[in-house]
Amino acid sequence: MVGVSGGASVRQVLGRELVPLQMEVELGQQLAQQIKAEHTVLRDAELQRYVRFLAQPLIEHAWADRPGIDYRITIFDDDTQVNAFALPGGLMYVFTGLLLLA
Repeated sequence: MVGVSGGASVRQVLGRELVPLQMEVELGQQLAQQIKAEHTVLRDAELQRYVRFLAQPLIEHAWADRPGIDYRITIFDDDTQVNAFALPGGLMYVFTGLLLLA
């Protein structure tokens, strides 16, 4: 039985019990290699900073439950995709199509 004590949330405890942090990060990195092989990463440092700025409140909130995660955002250059998604281990992706629509 998993016990919750102190400031730990149920999500923190269950997450650690089900998938250790290192395994989650490794899985995310493996999936990221496959995904980056299928999409073109947008090389625009200014837009990257802007998207990071927009996501910062979400990231800070997530750190409360997942303090060991290094959240990173990658922008894919595809104006036809109106989408964003996340992988295990803090890897997040946004398509330029979503940014254009927003």
